[in-house]
Amino acid sequence: MEHSHPPILKACILAIFISATACGAYIGPAQGANAPVSLAPPLTSGKISGTEFGELEYVPIILEPTDFYLSLSKDLGNWKLSTVWSFEAMDPEEVSSILMSAGLGSEQAGHLTKPPFLTLNNSTKLFEIRPDEEAILNLSPGQRAKLYPLILPKSPHNPFSEPFALGPGGVVGKNKIHSRVSPGLIEAIDHMSFRQGHTVRFSDIRYILEKAQDDQERWNLMKIISREESLSVRLRVTNESDVDSLVKFWSAGGRNKEILPLLTSVISTPGVDTLDIVHLLPPTPRKHIHTFPSPRGEGLGDALPDCFWTAYSFFSENPPDRHLDGVAHVESERYEAAAPPYQLGDVVTISDDENKKTLHCCNILAGDLVFTKNGHSMGRPWSVTKLDRVIETYRRSDRIRVTFSRLKPEFQK
Repeated sequence: MEHSHPPILKACILAIFISATACGAYIGPAQGANAPVSLAPPLTSGKISGTEFGELEYVPIILEPTDFYLSLSKDLGNWKLSTVWSFEAMDPEEVSSILMSAGLGSEQAGHLTKPPFLTLNNSTKLFEIRPDEEAILNLSPGQRAKLYPLILPKSPHNPFSEPFALGPGGVVGKNKIHSRVSPGLIEAIDHMSFRQGHTVRFSDIRYILEKAQDDQERWNLMKIISREESLSVRLRVTNESDVDSLVKFWSAGGRNKEILPLLTSVISTPGVDTLDIVHLLPPTPRKHIHTFPSPRGEGLGDALPDCFWTAYSFFSENPPDRHLDGVAHVESERYEAAAPPYQLGDVVTISDDENKKTLHCCNILAGDLVFTKNGHSMGRPWSVTKLDRVIETYRRSDRIRVTFSRLKPEFQK
């Protein structure tokens, strides 16, 4: 019997230029290099069905970090510090050239590279610009996208080198739930947001927190910015369901056999026709799905879990007490190329062929639904989303490779 991609996954793959390679890789995009940047659509309610995994219904949900996580936020502790742009340069003229390379006019660059705005930090040997409010607000999204990655230091605590990811809907999309933040602040964040690759980003956190009325509003602002969308997914079981196919798919060829009693019970119980797929996942993803990493570590050691740890620990009952610094040795030793139809837990790897970097890994759940941990920050939860959204989030060039791999038979037991 010939298998085919589920319709939605097929659409996702067709959106990428297909390269006929032995490992089933897809190199994109179909649009030209100079085509306008498009964002993945916001998550909406829907359903997908497949012969292998059954009928799934999903609805978007908003994940919000705990108060304990926010209490550790350095941004809430540093908001009184003024906005500083730091650059490595030989002299003010070179700083001016950096600003103009990001699209600022010569007059604007000249204004910012004179006292009192420009100073030399004798400790770091970096030139520092403390822009006034007018300079911050007058930057266009394109100028922010070019300028902010140039601001030093390259550190997770620098919001210019590590901006907040707001998702396709920007801050407006994150503010669907009542937040007790003034509309003016939401509009200001929206105005100062920019696109980096195919993702809406925001960096001017110190400026916006300074404009908040009080500490409570600053707290509420951080809650909004840290929100993430996920999908709550339920399996619908009917008299027409192919029980053998459901059992085969969700047990993952014996790698996830612990869920069999529950699945067979739901199938055979009158009046019970849906089951949250949380209950059908292996122990590690079942524990973390829809949650933020614990600041206490939860047995993950000093390093926070990232996408690689998540993807390659999908079937691990006792995942490693560290994150994975690289994936090449794990992938080559334990995994092989996967052909469709894709199975529960198959690893999706997104690579940038132009810059020769592995950008992200996630796991197939069913169809075009994936389990993912975007980044190693405590501020990024484990979530369920669409594969096309993940691809667009990590697209950094016009040569993106998406490959699928599966545990080798000897490691599936």
